[in-house]
Amino acid sequence: DPALNNAKLEGPIKFEDNANLVIIELAAKAVITKVIINKFFILLEYQKLGI
Repeated sequence: DPALNNAKLEGPIKFEDNANLVIIELAAKAVITKVIINKFFILLEYQKLGI
């Protein structure tokens, strides 16, 4: 049955796509967090210098 074969193939592919999206989302969040932390430390450095 072609429909059944397609379902079997689509299952793992869909799962893999979802996993990739989750990984991309986590990576994006990590980058954003890193940028925020860096900006925070830069602000702290400026305050130490009294600028």
